[in-house]
Amino acid sequence: MRCDEVVQKQQREDEGRLKVEEALAEAKIRKCPKCTTPFVKSDGCNKIICRCGAKICYICQAELDKENPYSHFSDSKCVMYSNVEEDDQRAMREAGLTAAQAYRQELQETGGSDLRVNIDVDRIMHVNPLRDVNLIKPSNPVPRRRRSFFRRF
Repeated sequence: MRCDEVVQKQQREDEGRLKVEEALAEAKIRKCPKCTTPFVKSDGCNKIICRCGAKICYICQAELDKENPYSHFSDSKCVMYSNVEEDDQRAMREAGLTAAQAYRQELQETGGSDLRVNIDVDRIMHVNPLRDVNLIKPSNPVPRRRRSFFRRF
């Protein structure tokens, strides 16, 4: 490759990385579908009640039924309790992969596909998808009980 091609490739990779990082940050912060108030869950169940009164599923961000909001968790792939960090990491990874694909598509449409741009979402997130299997598949929907390490005498 010529020097100008190397510089151009690096600029495109930096631009793609920036778009992926912005998508990762936005995926961590969820928004109410009714009033667009941003929120982040720290713990508890996946039924979120916004200050505007809307009931929202934290996983899919769908507005829940006013009469029976818990029916959403029995009728869909969403679960009532899950690991917050895994949910956030999974949502961020999906958003990052979507942003990277959109950037590659944008490059193809503008005629910049002659330079191969490498945007590794997993490297940007500092995760190993082979080690962190929970990012690829949903977590166990049943909360685990902690066992006591003390024996009774």
